[in-house]
Amino acid sequence: MNIEKQKLCLSYILSNNDLAIRVNSILDSDYFDASLKHAAFFVKEYLDKYKHIPNSDQVHAETGTHIQTRDMSKHEVEFASNELETFCKHSAIARAILAAPKLLHKGDFGQIEKIIKDAITVGLNKNLGVDYFADPEERIRRMLLNNKTIPTRWTELDIALNGGLMRKEMTLFSANSGVGKSVIMMNLPIKIFINLQ
Repeated sequence: MNIEKQKLCLSYILSNNDLAIRVNSILDSDYFDASLKHAAFFVKEYLDKYKHIPNSDQVHAETGTHIQTRDMSKHEVEFASNELETFCKHSAIARAILAAPKLLHKGDFGQIEKIIKDAITVGLNKNLGVDYFADPEERIRRMLLNNKTIPTRWTELDIALNGGLMRKEMTLFSANSGVGKSVIMMNLPIKIFINLQ
């Protein structure tokens, strides 16, 4: 990636705090050209410390590099996210390839494997799980239809749990010390196992 495009990537980061926080985990100042490395290092360090982007005046005062910021639409943020992910992945792969000959000469194949594996796994997690607010009725309906309950055979507990324990769910037993949480949890699998026979 040429210097102008790298500068544009820094501009994207300084223009949108959410984007900056999203890409911070894969960002490395060593990926940037020597003329931008100090600015990239300052931005990364600032993000790590304050969980927020510095403004362009701060970057200029601290590093001597002027990075212009911009208002970004939702589509530009998505484009910038993809560009930054690609840039970081390609830079990590290039760095791994350049480090490999020296390690090969030493016979350190384990380290070669590690740096290549680390480089090819550089990326942003785009699936952040279930969006609980997207369609709660449909989510609950699917949960009730797909997650069959396993009765505990303790009537009161089954009533409290709407029929018993559900697969893929965690049940938390909470009470004061000495009231029998451990005893219940030790006996519960036995009762469930007998019920499944």
